[in-house]
Parts: sequence; structure tokens; C-alpha cells
Amino acid sequence: MSRKIEYKRSLPRNLLWLFSRIFSSAPYVAILWILLVLTNAGLEAGALLLLRATVNSLVSGAGIGPASPWLIALCLVFIAGQTISILIPLLREQMRLRAGFALQQDAMKKISELPLEAFDHEQTHNLIHRVVDGADVRGTRLMEDALSLLEYVPVLITSTVILGLISIWLPVVQVCGILFMRFLGSRFGGRERRFEVENTGQRRLADYYAQLLTHRQTASEIRLWSIGETLLERWGKTLGDYMRRHLRISFQNTYQGVLVTILFSLVSAMCLFVVSLSSGQIEAGLAALLLKALANISGGMNSAQYTGIRFMQHAGYGEDFRRLMEIPSTKTSSVSQAPYPRPLREGIILQDVTYRYPRAHTDALRNINLHIHPGEILAIVGENGAGKTTLAHILAGLRSPTAGRVTIDGTDASIIAPDDIRSACSAVFQHPLRYPTTLRDNVVPNIDNNLDAQVQSALTRVGLSEEQFSLEMLLGPEFGGVDMSSGEWQRVALARSLVKEEATLVIFDEPTASLDPLAELELFENFVKLVNGKTALLIAHRLGPTRLANRVAVLEKGNLVEIGTPAELVKKNGKYAQMFDAQSRWYQ
Repeated sequence: MSRKIEYKRSLPRNLLWLFSRIFSSAPYVAILWILLVLTNAGLEAGALLLLRATVNSLVSGAGIGPASPWLIALCLVFIAGQTISILIPLLREQMRLRAGFALQQDAMKKISELPLEAFDHEQTHNLIHRVVDGADVRGTRLMEDALSLLEYVPVLITSTVILGLISIWLPVVQVCGILFMRFLGSRFGGRERRFEVENTGQRRLADYYAQLLTHRQTASEIRLWSIGETLLERWGKTLGDYMRRHLRISFQNTYQGVLVTILFSLVSAMCLFVVSLSSGQIEAGLAALLLKALANISGGMNSAQYTGIRFMQHAGYGEDFRRLMEIPSTKTSSVSQAPYPRPLREGIILQDVTYRYPRAHTDALRNINLHIHPGEILAIVGENGAGKTTLAHILAGLRSPTAGRVTIDGTDASIIAPDDIRSACSAVFQHPLRYPTTLRDNVVPNIDNNLDAQVQSALTRVGLSEEQFSLEMLLGPEFGGVDMSSGEWQRVALARSLVKEEATLVIFDEPTASLDPLAELELFENFVKLVNGKTALLIAHRLGPTRLANRVAVLEKGNLVEIGTPAELVKKNGKYAQMFDAQSRWYQ
């Protein structure tokens, strides 16, 4: 209940905030649109007044002559109105494209700056879905609804005055009906808004099933296990349930609106009947004007209902957009900022670092105390779920500890700008992204066209020769390019990490997961050269490459249980020795 009250109070603020963003995206288009709508509204109001004089002239029996000026005036008004009606769709399309692009650009920019932790919450995904899903058309719809209301005001005032010429009760009943329908529309819109918020997750789930059925990456496994029919059934059930509940709310809003409309129409008809009996005969022009005014106001009652619904939806979208923009981003400045130390002199120290994922019952990392020395290669090993990748994310500035702290050359990482931390880190993850663009842009995603020599050198170092792979080669068959093997894609990711020469910390999270044994051996034989004296974190399941490390840290269920050189840990006969012995049996 409190959520509903808070939302209603923020309705005008959210609408004004959203309208200001839309207006600023195309101010000249918006101003011209407003001027044309106001002109059209004035023409419609003037047409009502011309109608009375025209009808009286036509029924006076004096012939067409006296009515000619009025007919000409009506024709001019009609031509002007039709011209405006042709121009407005052009402005509407201009506004749709410009405002849609501006809203989507702002939303995408904000989403790209959200911290990694934000994506661990379902509410964030629901919020992003509601904002991005409607950004391309929301600006046009809000402008249309706002201007239709603005356009109707002169007509409403004129029609009300005309009804008042007959009886004061007619405009009172009609205006009360419009206000009540506006109130009813707000309630209906609130009902639609609550449904949208509460069922966004279900709509996203249906979209997810659709993506599984249509994406190239999932096509082979879906066909191998013959689960296409199952996914299609789940998609249909999920989306069908969503649509049935939505239609139920739409039906509820419609029949309640129809009942109220019929009620007010009957009341208006009774008032008109009583007024007609009491007023006696009235002139033909005034009678035509009266009927036209009643039609205008009755149409306004229906418009008020649906406009109320749509305004609540617009306000809800504005609320969602504002909440998204208010989420602290990775670019949010700290209270005091310090630069990332370059080069490292004392190293990186983790003091009682603990991390727990949202809704998790146990810590992914627990009280980690670790000193990573400058220029050393530190291997992190452990079973699945031990916390290796979580530790890498913390060191790369992608996540912040829930307890404890990280210092870099004695400086607390929390006062170093996240962008600065990430610029000092380079990483290759187990499942790197595959960009559907040229090979050059895959190695240098920030579109720097002055690094061809470095890009080619990095590709050569990881085994992708210039004879086989051109920098201009378009990758990604979904967009007309060629595909690579998983191992070749992994090499591209390795090259990407090497080009980032300003990085002082290199993180390899299973960098050879997709390489064959010979290629893996070749890569790790050159590992020290690839790192080139930088501080390196090597995360591995296979323990052979850990022999290249200066030290090995062993994680078990989020705890640091062992640390030392590979030889020391083998002699210790602890967790590392057990893992090493278990893996060596496969090669005996």
C-alpha cells in the first residue's frame, strides 16, 4: 500500500522528468509539433463557432449566397486541418527516432557503467528490461498523449461554453464525467503498472526461452538433446500465462470503463431531454452546435480514461528510468581518490577479504590474507566453486569485498577509481567474448586504429599468423563473417590481453581451456615471455602450468588453505599434493 501511495505522489515529477529528457533530445521538432497541435486545436474550436452561422444561413431560406462566406471559411479551416494532419506524422517519426535513440543511448551508457554486483540481482535485470524494452517508442507516445490533451483543452472549453448557453447543468454533468473518467483512468493505469512490475521476471523468462531457440550458440546442444519441443512448450506456457493475466486486467479495466461511460451517457441524455422540454424551440444552428459540443465532450470522456492509463504507464517508465540512472555506477567518484601505483613496488595485499554473493548462504571467499609481490607469477588452484574467479574479479576491480580490504602499494583500493584499477589490469577469462566484427576490433575493442603493429605482434605471439588471419577479416557468421574454432577464439582473447601494454597486473583465468594439449604446452612455454615481467595471476584446474609460478595459492571452499612454491607444496603433502597426485594418475 505504501508503495502505491509513494508512486502516486511521484506521478507529476516522473512525467515532467521524462518529458524534459524527451524534449531536450529534439527541441525544435517538439516545438514545431506543439505549435501545429495548438494551431489545429484553435481551428477545431473556431470550426464550432463557424458551424452555427453556416447552418443558420443554410436553413434561413435566403439561398446559398448568404451562407457562402461561412462555407468558404469552413473549407479553409478543413484544408488547414488536413495539411496539419499530414505534417504531424512526419514530426512524430522524427521524434520517435531522435527521442528513442537518446533514451536508449542514455540507458545503454548507464548499464555499461553499472558495477558487476548489480547484475547479481533479479530486480536489476527486471528494471533494465522495462527501461530498454520501451525506450524506442516511449518518447513519441508521451508527446502524442500530452499534445492530444493539450489539443483537446480549447475544444473542451468551447464546447462547455456552448452547452452553458442552453443550460448550466449540461456542462456541469459533462465536465464531472470527464474528471471522473480521468480519475478512473489513473486507477486503471496503476493496475497496469503493478502488473508490469510484478510480472517483468516472467516476461524476461519467456524472452530467454525464445533466445535459446533462436541463437546460434545454443542450436547444436538443443538439437543434440532434442529439447526444442520442450523449450517451445515452456516458452508458450510462460508467455501464455503472462498474456492471460494481462488480458484479464485489460478486460477488467474495459468493462468497468464501459459501465461508467454508459452511466454518464444516460445521465447526459436525460439532462438533454429535460433541457429540450423546458427550453422549447431553439434555432437550427445552435441545435447543431449543441449536438457537436455533446459529441466532443463525450469523446473527451473516453479519451480522458485512456489518457489516464497511458500517463500512469509513462510515469512508471519515468520512475524506472530514474531508478536506473540513480544506481551508483563504477564511475562514481570516491570521497578521495588516489592513482593506481605504477609500477608496483610493494605489491597487492589482501587483508581478511571476504565476499558473499547476494542470497548466498555461505561466503565465496572467507578471510583471505595474501600478499602478491610485484612481478611474481602467482597460481591460484582449487576445485570448482573454491572462489578462484571471485578472487580474480576483486583484484581486477570488478567486485568489492563485502568485508576486509585490498591495498595496492599501501593504498586502499576503495579510494582508487574503479576505472583506474581496471586500466591497470588485463585478463583472459575462461569464456571470453566473441565480437561480431573484424579481427582487429576483436583484439582492440576500443576502436583504436593506430595499433596495427601491436595487434599483429600480439596475434603472432599467440600463434595466429598474418598469412592465415587478416586484420580486416570479419568474424561471426551471424553477421556475414567467418567463424573460428574455440581454440582460435581463445588465442584472440590472449592477444587482446597482450595489446594492453599499460596493464601492470595480468589475470589468466583458465586461458588455455579451449586449446589442445600441444598448443597449451607451446603457450605456457612462452608464458613468462608473454607476461614480460608483469605481476600475473594464473588460475588453473590442470596443475602442470603451475610449475611456471613463483608461488601457488590453494583455495578450498573459499578459504586459503595453502601457499608456497610448487615444490614446497608437493613436499607438504597437503591439498595441492593430493590434487597433483590425482591428476598425474591419468598420465601413468
